[in-house]
Amino acid sequence: MKLFYFLLIGLVGLLNIPTINASTDSLQVLLDTLSDEKQRMEVMMQLGMQLKEDSPNQALVYYNSALILAEKQVNDSLAFQIHIRIGKLFEAEGKNNKAVTAYRKAAEIADNTNNSILQSIAYLHVGDTYSMLQKFDIAIIYFIKAKRIFENQNSQKQLGQTLKKIGESYQAQNRIDAAIQYNLLALDALASSKASEHFAETLENLGTLYFDNSEYTKSASYYNRSVRLFEQLKAEVDYGYLYQQLGEAQKLIGEHEAAGKSFKAAEEYAHLEQEKDAEVLKFKALEKKDADSISKSTAIDTVCEEDSIGIGEETYTGSDSSLSWTIPNLSNKPTITQTPINNTAKSNSNNAKNIAMWKTIVLGLGILALGILLGFLWCIRQYKRKWQELQKYMESKDEKLLQQNRDIKTLEKELQFFNQALYKGLQIPATDVKVNSNLLREKFNGSLDKEGTKYMTQIQKSANNLEGLLSAIFNFQQIKHYPLQLKEVNISRMAKTITAELKSRYPKREIRFWVQEDMIVQADEELVRLLLANLLHNALKFTQKNPIAIIEFGKKEHIFYVKDNGEGFNPQEAKVMFETFESLKHTKNFEQLTVSLLSMQTIVEKHAGTIWTVSQKEKGTTFFFTLDATPVKNEAKDFWNLSKSPHFKLML
Repeated sequence: MKLFYFLLIGLVGLLNIPTINASTDSLQVLLDTLSDEKQRMEVMMQLGMQLKEDSPNQALVYYNSALILAEKQVNDSLAFQIHIRIGKLFEAEGKNNKAVTAYRKAAEIADNTNNSILQSIAYLHVGDTYSMLQKFDIAIIYFIKAKRIFENQNSQKQLGQTLKKIGESYQAQNRIDAAIQYNLLALDALASSKASEHFAETLENLGTLYFDNSEYTKSASYYNRSVRLFEQLKAEVDYGYLYQQLGEAQKLIGEHEAAGKSFKAAEEYAHLEQEKDAEVLKFKALEKKDADSISKSTAIDTVCEEDSIGIGEETYTGSDSSLSWTIPNLSNKPTITQTPINNTAKSNSNNAKNIAMWKTIVLGLGILALGILLGFLWCIRQYKRKWQELQKYMESKDEKLLQQNRDIKTLEKELQFFNQALYKGLQIPATDVKVNSNLLREKFNGSLDKEGTKYMTQIQKSANNLEGLLSAIFNFQQIKHYPLQLKEVNISRMAKTITAELKSRYPKREIRFWVQEDMIVQADEELVRLLLANLLHNALKFTQKNPIAIIEFGKKEHIFYVKDNGEGFNPQEAKVMFETFESLKHTKNFEQLTVSLLSMQTIVEKHAGTIWTVSQKEKGTTFFFTLDATPVKNEAKDFWNLSKSPHFKLML
C-alpha cells in the first residue's frame, strides 16, 4: 500500500504541483526507511536546507529534530552547525531576537568545546545580530571576544574586518574617538590586503569620522584615498556621494580648486546615474512593447488558421449554401456535391468520436485526482505523526525547563537566606567575643601579666577582623545581584568627599590627597562610590607605617588610577590579588582585603571594565581600572612609577 502512495506522490511531482517537491518527498521517504541516527540527522539537515526558503516553518521542524539527535549523541560540532542554521533562518525572516538566541547557544557550545574557530564564527554572528537590533554595547563585547581570537591566531584579514565592525558600532553610538581608534587599527590589520573593498570601506569610515570630528584635513585625505581605491577595484558604490563629501572637506580646508574638481566629478557621476536609470526605463518599455506585439501577432495567426486551412494547392472554404460543401475543380475533376444526409452521418460519427475522447479524458483526470487525493492524505498523515512526536518531545522539554527554573529560583532563595543567616549568626558571636574581651581587659587589667595582655589584644584583633570579613562577604554578595543604574557622575567631586571623610576619621595622621579635576564618567553612582571608598581606604590603611601618607587619584586617557606610598608587596603576589581567598604571607588580615578586591572587581566588570595592580615592596602600590570596554594598550608600568610622578615630587 505504501508503494502505491509513493508512486502517486511521484506522479504529482511530475505534474509540478507546487505544494509538494519531488526531491523533498524522496528525502522524506528515505528518512522513514533509515534506522541509523547519524544518517537520519544528515537527511534532516538536507530537508531543512531545501525547505528554508519556501517553507521555513517545516525547515525549523527538521532542524529541531536533527538537533535533538545531535544532543542525544553529544555531537557538539553538528549541534553548533544546526544552531547557526536556525539563527540564519530566523534572521532571514527578520526575527532577530530569536536569531540572537540561536547564535548564543552556538557560542555556548563553542565555549564548552574550547574551539577557537567555532567561537569566532559564533561571536561574529551574535555581534552582527545585536548590531541589527541596535544593541551596540552588547555587540561590541562579542566583537572584542572575536578580535582576541584572531589576534591569537594572527589572522590579520579577519582581525581587520572585526576591528572595522567595532569601529562602526562605536560610530553608531556617536563615540567618535573610539570609532577612529578602531578603524585605524583595522587599517593596520588590513595593510597586507590593501586591494580590497574592506580596506576602502575603512578609509571611507575614517573620512566620515574625521569630518564629524571637524578634522577636515585628515577627512579629505582619507576620502581621497578611499575613492581612488574604489575606482581601481571598480566597486559598485555611490561615487557621487564620495566626491561630494571630498569636495566639502577640501572646501573647508581652503583647497578651492581641488574642491571644484571634486564637485564636478560628483555632478558627472550623478549625471551618469541618471542616464543609467533612463536606459533601464527605456529597456523595460521596449520589453513591454515587444511582449504586446508578440501577443497581437499570435492572435492574428489564430484567426487566420480558423478561417482557412491549406492542403497543397487546394483550399477548403465555406460557400454561401449551408447545406453543402464544394471542392473547386482544379484538375478537370467532376464537381462533387454532398447532400444533407451525408453530412448528418458524418456529423454523428464525429460526435461519437468526441464523446469517446471526452470519456477517456474524464476517466484519466478522475484517476489523477484520486491519486493526488491519496497522496495528500498520506502526506498529511505522516506530517501529523511527526508533528505529534515533536510536540510531545517539546512539551516534555518545556516541563523540564520549567522545573529547572523553579529549582534555580529555589536555590537562589536558599543561598540568599543562607548568606543572611550566616552573616547574622556569625556576627553575634564575633561581637560577644569583642565585648567580653573588653570587659575582661577592664576587670583584670592590673592582674594580667605581659603575655596575658598580649593574648587579650590578639583576641580583640581577631574579633575585629572577623566582623570586617563578614561585612565584606555580605557586601560582595549584595553587589553581585545589584542592578546597574547608569548616569553621568562627577568622580572627582565624589573622591574629594571621600578623602575629606577619611581625613576626619584619622585626625592624628598626616595625610596628603591629590585628586585630578573634572573627571566625568558614565556609571552607577552608588557602585562607583563604593569602589573609590574601598580603594582609597585600602591605600590609607597600607600607608599607616609612613609618617606622611601620600595618595593620588587621577586619570590617563580612559584609565583611572589610585596610587600610594605604602608598604607595597612583591610583583609576583599581584597574580593572586583578585583570586578568591588567596593570602599574602607578609600582609595581616589579607582575607578582608581580598574580599574587598573581589567586590571591586565585580563592580568594574559590571561596567565592562578591567582592574589590575602594579606594586613593589616598600615602594608603594598603584591600582588601575577602567569603566568601559575600551581595550588597554599597555599597563604603563614605567609611567606610573612613584619616582616619576610629578604630584608626589610637589607634595614631598
